[in-house]
Amino acid sequence: MLDGARPSDVTVDSSSNAPGDLPSDSQKPKGWSPADTDQNPKLIYKLNDADDTSELFSITFDETNVESVIVKIKQDTTVIDRIPVDNFDNPISLGGKPGNIIELIVKPDTTDETPTIRNVVIKACFEEIGTTTAITTTAPTTPSTQTTGTSVVTTPSVSSSISTQPSTTTITTTPSSTTETTVITTGTTPSVSSTTTVLTTTECIKVMLDGARPSDVTVDSSSNAPGDLPSDSQKPKGWSPADTDQNPKLIYKINDADDTSELFSITFDETNVESVIVKIKQDTTVIDRIPVDNFDSPISLGGKPGNIIELIIKPDTTDGSPTIRNVVIKACFEEIGTTAAITTTAPTTPSTQTTGTSAITTPSVSITTTPSSTTKTTVITTETLPSVSSTTTVLTTTDE
Repeated sequence: MLDGARPSDVTVDSSSNAPGDLPSDSQKPKGWSPADTDQNPKLIYKLNDADDTSELFSITFDETNVESVIVKIKQDTTVIDRIPVDNFDNPISLGGKPGNIIELIVKPDTTDETPTIRNVVIKACFEEIGTTTAITTTAPTTPSTQTTGTSVVTTPSVSSSISTQPSTTTITTTPSSTTETTVITTGTTPSVSSTTTVLTTTECIKVMLDGARPSDVTVDSSSNAPGDLPSDSQKPKGWSPADTDQNPKLIYKINDADDTSELFSITFDETNVESVIVKIKQDTTVIDRIPVDNFDSPISLGGKPGNIIELIIKPDTTDGSPTIRNVVIKACFEEIGTTAAITTTAPTTPSTQTTGTSAITTPSVSITTTPSSTTKTTVITTETLPSVSSTTTVLTTTDE
């Protein structure tokens, strides 16, 4: 959710500004207005994505004296889509299209009043740039000797490499608001090993739920054709109901860590399907019902919160079973964190070391040992002689 809380995420520009206004005020309750003389007011949001492109799901804003807006999606100078909008009560779906620029071309609803745009929020699959943070905990002054250990945690596997070259260098930057990591270092007496445990909770890192990780989504159905499973609906093979099923239905329960997700879109391929009702639910509460009879484009779910999506299917013929395949759900999905332990062997010189717990608490991601292509974390532990401090440096880069 790009709401202006981190100005480095989005660079905001405009065609002009009313006295005292800045383009970035459009993401605040204060709001932004153009100069009175501006005949074609426009706001430009450049997403500073690490790989220079994002999947864009929706944009919302509050307005005064605005008749209509054209939302233009661009990748640099190339126009990807133009969406005319004259109703601002609901999130404006951007369909998951790729781009790095969103323009709002504003048409005032009067000629004698200045339009105002405020509280702009963009929802996108956005790759933040990783940062480095150093955490130091004081240890006893007992002389001891330890090598410098460098351990690299990658996914889907965990590997470690140890360097015997001592180092006392500490790199420190401002903590990022993108990573939540707890680093716990413990020692034994006599000192035979040092274990660094990295506990990570990931938020909103996986937005494409396509069945590749069955633990992400539990799929159920009203019935199954012989040899079919509900989960086949997320595969090219596809799923069909039993011939006797008069009301075929698929149910997707999203196993989010906090039991709710923001749901952006669902896509699928079909055969012998006349229409579908997409039902969004939070447990047993129905959030929305969306009737669909055109399956060529992603079906927008409007960023609504929920943990269940139901597809209620109406076959288009009476002599052929409907088939649903290649279902993909795009959502702001919080995966459950896991723990990775990395142990490096130290000399057997007797020593005593305190147990320190340091936390970098920020809203998003670091590492997980569950298969995922999302994160790389480097953990560097350094001690000096005589031992007066222990420094753990956590370097995190986040990949969507």
